[in-house]
Amino acid sequence: MDKILIGVVAKPQGLKGEIKINPITDDINRFKKLSYVYIDSKKFDIEYVSVRGQFVVIKVKGINSCEQVDIYRQKNVEIDRADAVELKPNEYFMVDLIGCNVIRENGEVLGQVTYFDKFGTRFVATCKDIHNKEFMFPFIDEVLAEVNTEKKFIMVNEKFDEVRV
Repeated sequence: MDKILIGVVAKPQGLKGEIKINPITDDINRFKKLSYVYIDSKKFDIEYVSVRGQFVVIKVKGINSCEQVDIYRQKNVEIDRADAVELKPNEYFMVDLIGCNVIRENGEVLGQVTYFDKFGTRFVATCKDIHNKEFMFPFIDEVLAEVNTEKKFIMVNEKFDEVRV
């Protein structure tokens, strides 16, 4: 995929077209290094970025009112993969994990990753099993036996059953 998801538009911030974003990244200060983003696949040049607690507020050219921001509420905020930071070992872009099969160490397929959320400092994978029923688990080292984005699988260990919801 050519784009990397970095957040979701939450709501307008103020009256002049500022956009409050729920970031989906482990370092929200990365937003400060960007010159543009894609919102709902449309490219916008960034005028300024402000990190406010666990949220990011951006102002982009072409959006100048809260009504204009409302059009993009709950839409994805993405960047080009070429502009993404270099990953360290055992770090992944969520877009590369979506669609991965979740399997046990014995090879049993449990389901497929459909989405990621961030709760506090933890990322949580939402998956669908073979009966189309959702389940979730924290994407943490204590549960992961192996992650292979090229072969599209996430292998989980025995601790998975303790944390799966």
